[in-house]
Order: sequence, then C-alpha cells, then structure tokens
Amino acid sequence: MKGKVVKKKAAYGRFRFAGEAGGERLQAGELVFSSGKNCRISSGAIGRGVGVAPFLDEEGEPIQTGLSVVLSTGCYCPAHVDDEEHAVNDFCLVTGAGKVYLYNRAAGAFTRCDNAVFSAECVCFPVYVKGEATRYALVGRHGVFVVDKQGGVSAITTKATTKVGAFFHGRIFYTDGFSLAYSAPFSFDPTVDDADDKGKIELGAEGGEIVGIVPLGERLIVVREYGLLALQAAGAARDFVVEKLPYGGGRVAFGSVCAVGEKVFFLAENTVYYLAGNEVKRAIQARPKELTDAAMLRASACEDDYRLEFTDYDGEIRSMLVGEDGGYYFSFGVGSLNGGSECVGVMKGTLVRVTEAGELPSGEEAFVFAGGLEFEKSGEKVIRKIRFLGRGSVEVRVASDRGEKVFSLNLDENAARELALKGKSFDLTLSFSTGACVEKIEFEYDVLGGK
Repeated sequence: MKGKVVKKKAAYGRFRFAGEAGGERLQAGELVFSSGKNCRISSGAIGRGVGVAPFLDEEGEPIQTGLSVVLSTGCYCPAHVDDEEHAVNDFCLVTGAGKVYLYNRAAGAFTRCDNAVFSAECVCFPVYVKGEATRYALVGRHGVFVVDKQGGVSAITTKATTKVGAFFHGRIFYTDGFSLAYSAPFSFDPTVDDADDKGKIELGAEGGEIVGIVPLGERLIVVREYGLLALQAAGAARDFVVEKLPYGGGRVAFGSVCAVGEKVFFLAENTVYYLAGNEVKRAIQARPKELTDAAMLRASACEDDYRLEFTDYDGEIRSMLVGEDGGYYFSFGVGSLNGGSECVGVMKGTLVRVTEAGELPSGEEAFVFAGGLEFEKSGEKVIRKIRFLGRGSVEVRVASDRGEKVFSLNLDENAARELALKGKSFDLTLSFSTGACVEKIEFEYDVLGGK
C-alpha cells in the first residue's frame, strides 16, 4: 500500500547570507544563501548589487583615459565651481610607474605632468583654495607634493611618509612617524615655518601607527592601529585640540578607512566597525572569511555603502560593500579613485561610476545559491510550483538528485512556474538582471508517504 501524499507550502520572506548576523539558527520563513556574487540583501529583498556606468563629460561622451598602463592611485574631484566660475569634474591619475596625468577638460583627454615622477606608493586627493583652480596633493614614499592643473609642482616635504593624508580646513595633514604633520593654511610654501602655519602634533606611540585620516564635519578623525582620535583643527595651530575616542576592537587594517555620510568605517582584524559621533559600533557581525589573507587596496563611499577594494588569495581585485542595515556582499573590483560621496574608477581605460543603476562588467554575473533545501520535512517530495514576489527579470534553477528545472521569469508579469520536480532535497540558484529583486519565495510541494 502506498503512503499518502501530504500537500505542503514553504514560504520565505527573510533572506541572509551564511556568516551574517543570525548565526546557525534559522528563523521562521528565513532562507540562507550559502554563496553568491554581485547580489545584495536590502530592505527585506534580495537582488543585484552595483554595476558600472560610463562617466560622461560635459558633452555627454564617456571620458577615456587613453592609458593602457596599470594605475596606482588617483582622485576624483566632484563637480565644483572652478576658476572659470562653473561646475566641473576634475581627475588626477597616478600610474604604477609614478607618472601623473591630469584631466584636460578643453582637450577632453588626460595629459602627462612632465615636471616630476613620484612614488607609486602614494595617496592622491584634491586641494581646494577659494578662487583658484583645483590642485592635487600626493602623499607617500616620495614625501608630500602639490600639483596644479598646469603641471606645476611644489614640495611640502621630501621626507618619506605613509600613504595617509587629508585636506582639512585649508591644510594638508599627513603622518610623520607617530606624529600628525600639517601644512600652512591655504599656502603650500615649504619655507614657511611658523607654529601657527605648519608643524606637527606629537601623538606618541600608544595606539600604534596611523592608518587613516578622514575629515568628518568639523573634526579630523585619526585612526590608528589600536585607537581613534578626533582633532579639532579650525583656526590657528595653537588652538588645535586632540580628543581620544573609545575603541576596544582589533587591529585596524591600513587602507580600509573611509567616511560614508556622517560615519567613518574601517576594517579591523575581527570585523568592520564604524564611528558615529563618539561611539564605535560593529557594522557587520564578523570579518568575512573571504578577507582572510587579502591585501587591502582602498576604501571609498559608494552611494550609501562602504566599499572596500582588496586583492584576494587568487590575485583578483574584488570589493566588499557594507550597507547601513548591516548586510554586506562581494562584487567586482575597479581602480577606484579617492574623493566624493560616489565611487568613481577606471575600467579598461574608461572612467566609470559604480552605481546600482549601472550594468555588470563583461564576464560578471549576479547570482545567489541555497543548497540542501528540505522544507523542514525529510523524505521524498515533489515540488509542484514555485512562486515569487518581486520585480524585474530573474533566471531560476531548481535542482535535485532526480533532475533540474531552469527557466526565466519576468516577476512584473508572471511570478509562478509549475515544476513537478521530485527529490529529497533541492538546490536553488537565482540570477538577477539589472533592477531585479525578490521579496518572497513560496514553494508548493507534496510529501510522498509523509505525515
């Protein structure tokens, strides 16, 4: 006598990736994806993450760098009023050979700054002086230099320093051992040596090396390996005030410090943290295993996300994006530039914006995978139907030891599909097009011989 068939439903309206907050215990209606790429979970839905879109010039044309060489660093100056009294975007690129290229807006091309060759081990950021054209500070192994848009170069110091620097209240700040050095305000004359013009603040060895300097409102946040400081640096140097901020986390990674909105994010050996006000909080539960032995390259704001670019154990440049809700996901890498609240980078010689509205680079895909689904019922089953709530186009693969079903659905028109797929457990793979997301998944299935 055959066992009876019991009709069941399994509905999932909560999603997370393995390793995120929640541990091993599943909540009712929660689906955990064990792997994925270029997909994010936000506001209760899972869908494709960021893509890229060409950065267009004032004529609506993509900006080409004309460079086939590897870039070391660079900076993007968001649209601002320049010496010609209209809003423009500016760019400075530094190659792996230490050559500097500036964007010539009139020519629509990048031109070489022939006056100097710098160390590729540097950081580049914009320097603004009211009523004057944008300059660029290069801080690193070669010292601290300022380059103007005509290619003129002035040296703040030729003493080697680290790839840490910032422009704040008219001054260039950079490291000098365990000290924080600064230039004269709105003047980059190396002969000036007054205490209220240029000098340094002795911070001592407590807290370790300085790994990041980030302007945040009216404070300059100084991130050390094992500590944080806030510097009030408006006005004369004699009025500077240094405040120690509470921090009890692990060692902070060099190159991981970045401001996103009103927060400063950074990667420590145990997790990602952010500073809000005077309080440090965890941004995610724990440091992902994908960052084990990874080399940190740079951090940037990407719309409302913290984006950390790194080289993984295979030598591939990837990125991790952390959202305001504590979710994170992994995506492709670009040669991202410093500056601005949006992420701008270089791919195949073209300037691009990293944005959710963009397309995935060639060879990239957006998918998630959940394996071994039993719907809390062991034994033989038959999935009769799968139904989705969401939007956009999704490719679906449902597989078992008995076979597989692969199909595409436009969730705006037809959100269900008959399957008739038998098995004891099932694997689910979802691949997303631009703008697609899933808010809920429901399986209708029969338990064969079940109760």
